[in-house]
Amino acid sequence: MQISNVRTPVRDLLGRRAVWWWAAIIASVIVLAVLIGFGMLHRLNTTRGAFPAFANPLFNADRDRGFGETLGYLQLLVAAAALIYTALHLPRAWVHYAIAASFLVVIADDSLELHENWGGALADRLGFESGFGLRGQDFGELLACGLMGIPVLLALAITWFFTGKRARRQAWVIVGGLAALVFFAAILDMLHPASGLWGWPERVRYGVTLLEVIGEIGAMIFIMAASLVFALRQSVEKHTARAGRADARGD
Repeated sequence: MQISNVRTPVRDLLGRRAVWWWAAIIASVIVLAVLIGFGMLHRLNTTRGAFPAFANPLFNADRDRGFGETLGYLQLLVAAAALIYTALHLPRAWVHYAIAASFLVVIADDSLELHENWGGALADRLGFESGFGLRGQDFGELLACGLMGIPVLLALAITWFFTGKRARRQAWVIVGGLAALVFFAAILDMLHPASGLWGWPERVRYGVTLLEVIGEIGAMIFIMAASLVFALRQSVEKHTARAGRADARGD
């Protein structure tokens, strides 16, 4: 009996076996809302001197290694663990390992500010200048992101070739979440310094930053939720197949 051919009952996917899935998603959304609120209070402290209890820069939702970013790191770690669990029990799911590795790259880049530091070095070395509303630093960061993305894309392409159809369908879902994450974390992130050069009002710039944070962490919640669903389905199928083998031996 092939585990991959066992269909997962909806009642199992949404029933008692999925309590931990619902708990993780609901907790993530609640924590996201709280962190956004803390970020607003921190902004009021920096702009008007109110709420001194939130003066700590870690309350800034857009700060690297702040409370908001830390939530995102945890979500990607959970997603990576879930994908590895799925790959261990789903035949020919090699691309899941590459995706899990890409999550670790994202965490390292964000927490260590790799593309910012390397982008600045590249901008200085190559002499990038401001243009199109972007700083030379921004062009350097784009180049640094591209260079870091090359080995990740190669790993995804190679493992994709050896991956089965079911794992590929799952991978497309995760890739959609990754695309949203890249949009908010990289592309929209560069809009904040550019909007300063364009003369946008500060409130509008803050709104863009808030949208970036919500979209970035929201994309991570989606990635984690989808990865946990795949792991949950695999767990259900594993136990179903085990029960079927036990029944067959009993006969």
